[in-house]
Amino acid sequence: KGPQTIEREDRRSTVTVFANTDDRGMFTVSREINKRMANLNLPPGYSWSLGQNFRDMQQGEEDSMFAIWLAIVLIYIVMASLFESFIHPFTIMFSVPFALSGVFLMFWLTDTNLTTMGWLGILVVCGLVVNNGIILIDAINKRRRSGLSRTEAIIIGGKNRVRPILMTTLTTILGLAPLVIPAIFPQIFGPQEGRSGMYSPVGIAIVGGLVTSTPLTLFIIPVVYVFLDDLTRWAKAVLDNTLGRLRVAAPESVPTK
Repeated sequence: KGPQTIEREDRRSTVTVFANTDDRGMFTVSREINKRMANLNLPPGYSWSLGQNFRDMQQGEEDSMFAIWLAIVLIYIVMASLFESFIHPFTIMFSVPFALSGVFLMFWLTDTNLTTMGWLGILVVCGLVVNNGIILIDAINKRRRSGLSRTEAIIIGGKNRVRPILMTTLTTILGLAPLVIPAIFPQIFGPQEGRSGMYSPVGIAIVGGLVTSTPLTLFIIPVVYVFLDDLTRWAKAVLDNTLGRLRVAAPESVPTK
């Protein structure tokens, strides 16, 4: 019995092969397909390609990467305008790489595939970890403006903001626990299916990012703050010294009648 329909794509006859990947990710399966098909000699006039669903997911991944970079740029612009400084936003944004390392570590530990929902979770966690840095840096700057030295401002500001940062982080993690715990203990809860499995990567990304970035925010950001502050002072001193030498070396203008 012949085919009931003839499928064509881009004016070429096509045959679509469907397969169930079970619990394996589409990107993992696609890599294996590419390896196997690379060694297959097709007759002249025949070719193969991955399906439209995979191409849509690839496009979605590229769009998600663009959205993440755009979000980072917009976050920097907003913080630069609020702090009236180009340096302090860099100090705060330093926590984003630590958050991303926690995200990918959490995906690896739970054997979860990075889907479109996972990219959405990464986008959310970039905003959340920045909030903790804003709270800490703002507290330090307020105490420096009140007359405290830099070291005293860092110690007192960090001490007063530890509890709020830990409380907000803990409540966020506990709120996402129903999505994350089944992925951590699949032998107890079984494989995730339906909407739970679809939204699970969002929770895994957020929890992984917060778990690693929060303690590092409290310890690393003050160190980066001191380093960039010293660097700013050194650059300003060098610039002032250079401008002073130029003024001395410049010949005085002789008034003419």
